[in-house]
Amino acid sequence: MVDFDFLNRYEEKIATSKETIKKFWNLEETERTPATVWVPGYYSLEKGQLCSLGAYYTDKDLNLDVQIESIKSHLEKLDDVYIPHIDTFIGTPVIASAFGGKVQYFEDKDPWIKDPIIHEYKDIDKIKKPNAQKAGLMKKILDCID
Repeated sequence: MVDFDFLNRYEEKIATSKETIKKFWNLEETERTPATVWVPGYYSLEKGQLCSLGAYYTDKDLNLDVQIESIKSHLEKLDDVYIPHIDTFIGTPVIASAFGGKVQYFEDKDPWIKDPIIHEYKDIDKIKKPNAQKAGLMKKILDCID
């Protein structure tokens, strides 16, 4: 089981971030501009890249571990309005894989679809609605959420 106790140290910081964002979206005055620095889930501001991208996208246990390390680093090193969250992002080809695209993984970059499933406009008529519970990477994402 993953230990999220470290978040207790940042309870006030997180609550302030939530309040700032809430005020912003309610068009109320805020003490600061609610900006968040985007840090990839596989990156630590202290340690740099925590694993290869290929492993990050294919090993769900490693993915979770490095995301937690990245969250710790973000809370410790940055003074923005970040709200910690676990991301189920496993690469860009999720939707295309649901329609039958074959995913190609790499060690040093995001995965993508190996070959297109549409070669000419007539191919569009052959596409069937995928079952989001079972098709391609969608199932993997739902499994990660579970």
